[in-house]
Amino acid sequence: MPSAKPYLDRLDATPVPELWHEIERRTTGHARRPLISDPHGPTADSTRRRLIAGVVAFLVAAAGFAFAVRAIEGGGSPTPRQPLSADTSKFDSLQVPWTMQVPNGWHVDVDRTAANPNAKTGTLATWAVNSGVHISFDGSVSTPNSTPGATKLFGRDGAVVIVELGFSPSDRSISWDPRPAPTAQSAFTSWFDDAQNPGWVYRWRRECVRSGCLQVIEWHGPAAASTQTSGANARTTSIAMNRISSSISLQPTWTDPRRTTSTVSSAYLPLRFGNVDDSWHLWDSGPVQDGTATVAWASTSPIEERDKGAGYAIPVRTIAALRPGDIVVAAEATPWGYDADKGPYPSGSLDRIDLAQANVRTGNTEEPPGNYTVYQVDGSYTLVRVYFGTSAPPASEIHAAQQELDSLEVPPVCPTPSQGGYGVDASATAAAPGDTVRLTGPMPYQQEDGSYDTDPHTAMVAWWNVDPKDWQHIGFATTSSVPPAGPGPVLRLGDGGVGECSFEIRFTVPDVPPGDYRISVLQEGPMPNPNFAALEDSLIVHVTTTSS
Repeated sequence: MPSAKPYLDRLDATPVPELWHEIERRTTGHARRPLISDPHGPTADSTRRRLIAGVVAFLVAAAGFAFAVRAIEGGGSPTPRQPLSADTSKFDSLQVPWTMQVPNGWHVDVDRTAANPNAKTGTLATWAVNSGVHISFDGSVSTPNSTPGATKLFGRDGAVVIVELGFSPSDRSISWDPRPAPTAQSAFTSWFDDAQNPGWVYRWRRECVRSGCLQVIEWHGPAAASTQTSGANARTTSIAMNRISSSISLQPTWTDPRRTTSTVSSAYLPLRFGNVDDSWHLWDSGPVQDGTATVAWASTSPIEERDKGAGYAIPVRTIAALRPGDIVVAAEATPWGYDADKGPYPSGSLDRIDLAQANVRTGNTEEPPGNYTVYQVDGSYTLVRVYFGTSAPPASEIHAAQQELDSLEVPPVCPTPSQGGYGVDASATAAAPGDTVRLTGPMPYQQEDGSYDTDPHTAMVAWWNVDPKDWQHIGFATTSSVPPAGPGPVLRLGDGGVGECSFEIRFTVPDVPPGDYRISVLQEGPMPNPNFAALEDSLIVHVTTTSS
């Protein structure tokens, strides 16, 4: 009889959840009959009837698939749904981009694989289970052909419906796009033996969208499959699993609550001059990558455009064209060369740069020829060179250059995300009451006007059960004026990050009913008595009944 491998071989080119490669390697079983089989066996008449029924079913399925494509493109459900039943309830979680009807007495667990830059794909999954056993990727069982004997926890009549979304790259947030993509094996396969758990069988189908492919897996134990010893139970289990599988509906819009700022490449903020008056022309390199110096220029004459894209520490063409009375101030720093764990500003980095302490010289071989004088200050953090368009600059020009130099803003040595906002990472997006969760992320040192916070007294503060739209009503240690977003109270979870390049807030999940709970993270300062606040990020933690 056929094995599952030929089906999986045809799908190698499609991104799939990483655990399906393990299933493909281990599958050694055979195709199985469905839960409810024909007790009389095949006959000539029944064969003809089945052939006719198969043709009709194919036409109905084709029409249904066309309807599904139109529904997804129009923002609706991807497949026709069974009418809602009084003995089911809707599973609808902010953690995943799909909903489904779940029979009463079943429960649903949600989890995703850990962010791993070395993994080709990641997996976001739900498990609908007909027992009290809870499933996660950290547990002993999460999918067919996993750990030998793991299904004994479910009992012989255990049943599970798994929905897995494979996404890539595995260490980034999912960009949800429900528009359909080419799909192989859109109908359920035959039943296959679970090679690691004798008596258990599974079947699967796939539905692909632009964001990745969803695997829907029905998986059950031997008692649920036996029509002779427990026919009523088998029929009930079959109906229940089919009801779940056929009710799966993709959300037209969804935002991944997991933010993975730690996986985004880092950049370093630039040096920048303030505009003392309109007589100065300013330019800076913008954020730079590790290994590239940040430079900033201020010039009393227009900066040559070709200098801006040349990648040099000084504006060579602008300096070569200096005339008497012209001044160019060039600053250079390498913030990536310092240990960010020792704080945002190294010793001496914020000291005033005084031209009275400068080394006065003429141009060198690395600088363009010309009649100019250079005032150079080798600061502990910043190298400054001031070019005067005369061999003997008057005191008024030195004073003007010093005034502009005093406006120079020095960036912190803290790396920042090179794209997007700063964001917050959570060590777990699903946890039980009493579990410890860590919130981490970089500290922002650039203020709204572009200037840098050189006297850092700002903290990140995390608030439990607060809708981000209500952030203006929390902060400053008060929770009295904001309604909770879900069951239970609004809680201040903690703060961190003052005077550091990054923050960490550890908190214990409160004793609240299972469900999705929002956490809003605010910038507040100056600590310890803040008088301003701003929303930095928000995320969702799914509270389970037991620790995973």
